[in-house]
Amino acid sequence: SPPASGPQPATPAVAPVATAPDASPAATAGVAAVPAPPVSPALPVPSAQPEPPVPAAPPGVPASPAERVAAPLPDAPLTLQGEAQRQAYASGVSVWQEIEASLAARQALGVDLDRSWVLQGLQDAAAGRDLQMSRSDIGEVMNTLNTRYADQARATRAQQEARGKAYRIAFSRRKGAYSDAGAWYLIADKGTGRRLRTTDLAVLTVTGTLPDGTVFDPSGAHGQSKTAKVGALLPAVAIGLQKVGVGGHLTVVVPPGKGYGEVGLPPLIPGGATLVFDIRVTGLATP
Repeated sequence: SPPASGPQPATPAVAPVATAPDASPAATAGVAAVPAPPVSPALPVPSAQPEPPVPAAPPGVPASPAERVAAPLPDAPLTLQGEAQRQAYASGVSVWQEIEASLAARQALGVDLDRSWVLQGLQDAAAGRDLQMSRSDIGEVMNTLNTRYADQARATRAQQEARGKAYRIAFSRRKGAYSDAGAWYLIADKGTGRRLRTTDLAVLTVTGTLPDGTVFDPSGAHGQSKTAKVGALLPAVAIGLQKVGVGGHLTVVVPPGKGYGEVGLPPLIPGGATLVFDIRVTGLATP
């Protein structure tokens, strides 16, 4: 889905908020052109910008299977019976989605883990089998991995901040560009009729890129539109939309402090990234 800035995912990338894409691109993970789950301009802005998230060591690793009694993993698929089982199953899916998101975030920073061994570790721990590493080895390896991840996140953030600052300076020198509330705007077409209001449901096509040209939301370039309430969008985007009417076309450049901040939205958007949105207002929808 669309542009923006906010916290996130329970899935390996982004779940758009308050947008209704007419078509959804395929999902990927990576840092180069990303064809999927697009980012929505409706994503909320974090209230604070903490340090990059550091993956924690897996909790509760037993010293030996004798420390607990674990039911063996079933060989055949279970059949869901009743709400309690549905809740348990949904919880398992949710936990794995969080793991997938964590793996994708690490991969985007160059920390690529073999998923077959991640699964093996999960299965061994869940089934109460003898682990293939000692508890001390697991702790040491996780400390090393966490340090590597945090160092790479800091380096990537510094690179993105420098690249974004240079881009914003260059953009500010373009004819017609101006700043408002910390973001930069360039209106190519003001559209017709009245300007949009925060209460409007706007039909938009949006393409989101990073300063180096990496595409994190290709939906607009593919002709896909989405519907969102103007006032529910990222504030920098909402401000821009209130400057145009239907048919309007503008570029919004959002610094990290007004976007996803120091944390970013891995793997699509790295920490410290400046966001560039090309937005067209194709119509208004009825609530």
